[in-house]
Formats: sequence, C-alpha cells, structure tokens
Amino acid sequence: MQSRHRLAPYFNGLPAAAELERCRKALQGADASQEAALTALTADTRRVYAVKGRIVDLIEECNAVARNAFDGNAAIIGQFNKDLLLRGRRKGGANPDGEDGGPAPV
Repeated sequence: MQSRHRLAPYFNGLPAAAELERCRKALQGADASQEAALTALTADTRRVYAVKGRIVDLIEECNAVARNAFDGNAAIIGQFNKDLLLRGRRKGGANPDGEDGGPAPV
C-alpha cells in the first residue's frame, strides 16, 4: 500500500490519481464554460477570432523557421520575435524603432 501512494506528500496527502481526477474535472468545467461563452458570440466575432488564431499560428511558424534557418545568429532570429510585433501593436502600429508605423527595416 505504501508504494501505491508514495507521491501523496506532493499532492496534499492524496494519491496522485485522485489529484489528476480533480484537475481533469476542473478542466472539463472550464472547457464547458468557455464553449458556452463562445457560442454566445456573433458569427462575425467568431470569424475574427478564428483569423487571429491563424495569424498567431503563422507567426509562431515563422519564429520556428527563423530559429532553424538562422541557428546561432541571434540578430536575425530576433527580427522574427513575436514580442516585437506585440510591442509594435501596443504602440499604435509604430515599428520597434518608433518611426512612422511602416515595417521595421530588415
């Protein structure tokens, strides 16, 4: 019996399987809430969210390609950093150098 619950000290005295089940139920509840909120959105809003998601996926793919293509060249890899895009967006479209909002130099 001791070996079955040897992880219990790390899970508030419960068997790891019990903690896993608690987490699974919590995630299912959160998923149901998110799905309900999603269905309450208009079709146009759902389409915008879908496009934004695809754009983020493409940006992350570009980041991965840059890391592979320019391995060891931090200066070039840094130009593909998603954080730069986020910073530019927060500044109202200005590029990272703070110029007129055009694309950052390559």
